[in-house]
Amino acid sequence: MKEAPQNSTIALRPITTVVSFGGSWEVAETPDGSTVTYRVAFRTSVPQPAGAIDPMVARVLLRSAAEVVTGLAGPAKIVDGGNALRDPEFPLGR
Repeated sequence: MKEAPQNSTIALRPITTVVSFGGSWEVAETPDGSTVTYRVAFRTSVPQPAGAIDPMVARVLLRSAAEVVTGLAGPAKIVDGGNALRDPEFPLGR
């Protein structure tokens, strides 16, 4: 099996659809294992519902990144941006 480089970055080129996004994954070795930094920027092409859509897009992107890391290396610990993982609560009928 080929050994992975100690520090690696994968850059994502911007893709334009209903949601435009680009970013990078960076992996750095640490004494306790590895740190994976996932940076992503996105923008929806329809400005009116962006306030409602953007939090959902953020959740999907962060959850997907956590699942990729967990699938490749074991349980992922979110150290920044974890608030995007929580679904909002909307009290109905109150």
